[in-house]
Formats: sequence, C-alpha cells, structure tokens
Amino acid sequence: MSSVVDGTTAIPEQPPLAGPNHASSEPPSSYEITVRIEKPMLRRVLRKLLNSYLGRKRYLAALIIGYAVTTFLLKQDYSWYTWVLVGLLIIVVVLPMLLRSLMFLRWLRAYQAEQGEAACYRFDDDGIEARVTNGQGQMPWQEFNRLLRLDEAWLLFTRGNAFTILPLRDLSPGLRELIMGKIEANDGEII
Repeated sequence: MSSVVDGTTAIPEQPPLAGPNHASSEPPSSYEITVRIEKPMLRRVLRKLLNSYLGRKRYLAALIIGYAVTTFLLKQDYSWYTWVLVGLLIIVVVLPMLLRSLMFLRWLRAYQAEQGEAACYRFDDDGIEARVTNGQGQMPWQEFNRLLRLDEAWLLFTRGNAFTILPLRDLSPGLRELIMGKIEANDGEII
C-alpha cells in the first residue's frame, strides 16, 4: 500500500502481522479449548455410546424372542424349546441391560472424577495436551485410533479404549478437520 498526499513519501508495503487477531490464509498451528460438560449432556452422550456398543440388532432379537416366548406361554406350551427361548431372552436382554447399567454408572463416576468442573485441551500437530482436575498430560496422535461422532459431542478414543468427550459447541471447523485428519493418518476409524 502506498500513498502520496501533500508531498509525503510512499509508504512501503509490509506483510500483515501474524497473530490471533489478524486474518491469515493458513490455519492456526494449535487450538486451545476449555470443555465444561454438564451432567445431562454427559448422561446423553454416555447412553448413546452404550447403545452403539449394544446395537439395535440385539433389541430386535429381544423383541422376536420375547414375542415367541409370550406366544408359547399363552398357548400353555411348556415344552423344552419354550424354556430355551426364555433362557435366551434372559441372556440377550436382561443380562446386557444389567451390564449396561453398571457400565453407565462406572463411566459416569470415573469421568466426573477425572474431568472435574472443566478441562483445558491444546491440540497441535504433535498431539493433545490436557489439563484436568487431577493433573495434566500429553498424548501423541499415534495413541488415538477411533473417533465416534455423535450429534452433540465427539468421543476421541485411545488405543487402550479410554476416551475423551469433546462437545461440538467447543470445536471450531479447523479443529474438527485437524482431529479427523490425524485419526485418518493413523489408519483410525471414524464412525
């Protein structure tokens, strides 16, 4: 940019300043977010996670088996296959529901104890740095192998099946691209 007004000299062009308040064509090298997860949201996200583990096919099988058992019992058919179906119904429905409840409570308590009121995450090309109530740590991207995208949060899984909940309201489009790119680079799974 140059200007000649009233005998002044031209102002040489200068590159724009780099920084958070200046527009740049390059994406930032790191992203920092503070995550606060309210109990209702945490419960919804964990329920969806558990339902993804159990799957809808199990519920469909339970409905079919339940219908067959009810039909046989109403016809007063107490033969061996009726009792096999009753046992199968217990194994397919009741046992997973009990396990689901126990897992849900365990995950809820563990996540609340670890996360605390808020957690700060810094994402960059090297990995993720987390600062939570219990301390801080850094993990390289190679440790992350799966991303589960839910409607209100993303769950980022490590190879050890631990996960971090990242609410979508806190994730900028650039950060979403970074996370998906790093998971894909690790031959990870995006669901």
